[in-house]
Amino acid sequence: MIGIMDKFCIWILLAMFFLSSCSDKDQNEQYIRRWYGKTISFPDTLTFRLFAKEKVDYRFSQSDYKLLVIVARGDCISCKLRIDDWTRFICDMDSSNVDISYLFMLDPFYRRGLYTELRSYDFSTPVCIDNVDGFRSKNKIQADESHVFLLDKENKIVAVGDPIAHKKIRNLYHLILKKKDL
Repeated sequence: MIGIMDKFCIWILLAMFFLSSCSDKDQNEQYIRRWYGKTISFPDTLTFRLFAKEKVDYRFSQSDYKLLVIVARGDCISCKLRIDDWTRFICDMDSSNVDISYLFMLDPFYRRGLYTELRSYDFSTPVCIDNVDGFRSKNKIQADESHVFLLDKENKIVAVGDPIAHKKIRNLYHLILKKKDL
């Protein structure tokens, strides 16, 4: 039989759970409101590289959509990037005939480690090695911030969130991208 103190502890834990859930929900809403609808600016000096090494001419500006992945400087590239998941997502999107470019903005501590990681997965989507003074500075993004945004043709953020980490966000991205075909 549960005593009065046990019931009290259970109620406190449930209240803490609901409060933390509400808090997370509020933080998520604030985050979305902070970014949704903003226009992202791209410096003319961006250089995209295949496997983070070989320069390539990557023309993304005319795409109907751009999926922008910004990885924080301190994040573990293999942990945060999840190349296998992105490869599957990109293949899935390519099969839907949507005109979309993928922009991976990275500022790794060790470029050689990034090269090794991308090469080992044969990740053929070009990436941009950015620093705080380039793309991030122009868009007021701190070096320790990671983001995933879906941009429209005018570089306006139309969706916020990581479609790899969250199925609901992935479904939202698919819905937005398929709406264009209608």
